[in-house]
Amino acid sequence: MNVIGEGIETEEQSNYLVNQGCRIGQGFLYNKAIPAQEIMEQYYQLKV
Repeated sequence: MNVIGEGIETEEQSNYLVNQGCRIGQGFLYNKAIPAQEIMEQYYQLKV
């Protein structure tokens, strides 16, 4: 079963999930929450 760890805020949480077999995660540790429009702006800047 594939799972996504959500709400990861610390390296300790991330390491625990990886050790449990969870390979995909999201949370403040990786990036703060941002509006959808800002995501699109960042995406288009990377493509330039």
